[in-house]
Amino acid sequence: MGYAGSIYSRSALLDMYAKCVRVKEAYVVFKHMSERKSGNALIAGYVQVGDQGTAFWLFSCMKQDGLKPGDGTLAPLLTLLDDADFYKSTMQIHGKSTKLGLEFSSTVCNPTIPSYSECGSIGDAKTVFGSSFGTRDVVTWNSMLAAYLVPDKEELAYNLFMDMQRLGFEPQIK
Repeated sequence: MGYAGSIYSRSALLDMYAKCVRVKEAYVVFKHMSERKSGNALIAGYVQVGDQGTAFWLFSCMKQDGLKPGDGTLAPLLTLLDDADFYKSTMQIHGKSTKLGLEFSSTVCNPTIPSYSECGSIGDAKTVFGSSFGTRDVVTWNSMLAAYLVPDKEELAYNLFMDMQRLGFEPQIK
């Protein structure tokens, strides 16, 4: 049909493969794209399959190619940083989000809170939560509640839960 060379059709094909967790096919499409606006869909695909190494390698390639990361780049990467060994990486991505003016975006803020807490830094998670005052949603509240559900923080979780309800946010139970 003549659309094979179109940046729009290739981008849609890449996005479809990535969302269907067909990352090898998505990468082939990405590799053959002459014009790349970002690697967000591909990074998200590799995050879905838990391939941390490739996701961060693509992030490095993106920076080398001069592509500016956005919330769609940083948020998925943060979900991979769930261990104390990743504290420095979490700080770096959080710093990058601040530098890009994305620190108040709930898309970035919401995965930053659990990333910090899973790295063992409840204080940093609380700082991010505190700075998200104008953009908090139910996910933000739940992320901070989950961060407090560790030994010796139960009272903080309870108080936060009460604040959440007082401000009109209802917990989502599924």
